[in-house]
Amino acid sequence: MDLPDAGTLTLSGNEVSSDELITEVENLIFTPEMQQTGTPYASFTYRLIDDQELESEEAYTLSINVLNDFPLGISWFPEQPSINDVVTIVVNQDEAMNLNSRLHWGVNGWAQPNETYWPTGTASWNDGMAVQSPLLQSEQAWTIQLGPFNQIDQSVDQLDFVLYYGDENWNNNNGQDWKITITDYTSIHETEEQTKLTVFPNPAVNEVFISLPQAETTDFDISLRDMKGQVLLKSKLKAGEVIVLKRNRLPAGLYVLVAKNRKKIYTSKLLFR
Repeated sequence: MDLPDAGTLTLSGNEVSSDELITEVENLIFTPEMQQTGTPYASFTYRLIDDQELESEEAYTLSINVLNDFPLGISWFPEQPSINDVVTIVVNQDEAMNLNSRLHWGVNGWAQPNETYWPTGTASWNDGMAVQSPLLQSEQAWTIQLGPFNQIDQSVDQLDFVLYYGDENWNNNNGQDWKITITDYTSIHETEEQTKLTVFPNPAVNEVFISLPQAETTDFDISLRDMKGQVLLKSKLKAGEVIVLKRNRLPAGLYVLVAKNRKKIYTSKLLFR
């Protein structure tokens, strides 16, 4: 396990160390710094070990969202999920919600998701295009977690959903439905030359210099991901500035730089020799 890049992770009251073997996962507690928020706020990677002490080849990333309060109505976190993210959908202060309410959802433009993606309590809808899943209530907020959508038997690039309140009462976002784009960073293509990140040198050995396109005037969150989409490094990238990304102990290989804000995503592949 790699430690979160912010906040504190404890096990039964004791701070967790890097590469520690965790056998009592239910006793893990994450505590953010005082008055700090973010979506995501922090993340950490881990591997699984079975009862024969065989370790999983793939490393998994858990992203942690910290908010002062949920926005009114419908929201989801992370706002721009990848196939390896768990998507948390929140329905906040909707007076029509009740114990019979369900998330009515499908994938890829209303195709029925494979059962491997179904949360507990999910049932198939009679049109064969969707399923319905229960939400968990916490005071005035109702939540459900879906994903990650990284199974090889069904690729997912969009999550479609509406709310079913029961008794034939629906909320379909004024006929628009809700749609969440699910990005597969392992198959992403670089953006066009005129809108690419400036990355120099590339290939690189120890460090690279990164900047946004000259026409860009807004700030971005930037991350370095491996070819499985796992986040390895994160930073802020401001318009007109150049940042230095240190390789540290990353192995040689191909990576993807992703700079994004609420409106845009820039990508560029990076090779460390």
